[in-house]
Amino acid sequence: MAFLTIARVSIYGLSFLFGIVVLGLSAGFVTPLVQVFGALPQGAAFLGLGIAAGVFNLLTLPILIIVGAIRKKVVNVLELPILGFLIILWLIESILTTQQLGSLQCDILRGEALSLCQRLQAIQGLSFVIWLLLFIYIIITVVFCANGKASWQGEAQKENKGRTTYQYPPSV
Repeated sequence: MAFLTIARVSIYGLSFLFGIVVLGLSAGFVTPLVQVFGALPQGAAFLGLGIAAGVFNLLTLPILIIVGAIRKKVVNVLELPILGFLIILWLIESILTTQQLGSLQCDILRGEALSLCQRLQAIQGLSFVIWLLLFIYIIITVVFCANGKASWQGEAQKENKGRTTYQYPPSV
């Protein structure tokens, strides 16, 4: 069970960190675009979604880590739906970014254009990485549950000579 705890905190921490980076990079693009055009251009919708996904990441992942650390034996029923929603957000963000950028090559660019191109590629890459990290965590959690391990409850089940017994009433 220590593996899952370490994996959980590591994946949430990396996703949180990368989410802040995507949030900052997306906001750095949105501000000048809104100042120039008065609104976000249609082709730049992925930047708005990057901000939304980054903010949702920023709000939910620390709460999930803190609740998991404080209440070790409580089933966090909201964890899987929240992570599922985050997975969908980051997958859509990475797909929209890839769709807008296509096969953008930064090799021929110089100066400010090169910097902008590399920042767009960073948004694209980090969105995919966040999606992949959270998706791997969901898969690990489902595999642990399928094998009868209480993955996000701590030690809710006790092994008793090959049989699994449940403690009632549950201890807090």
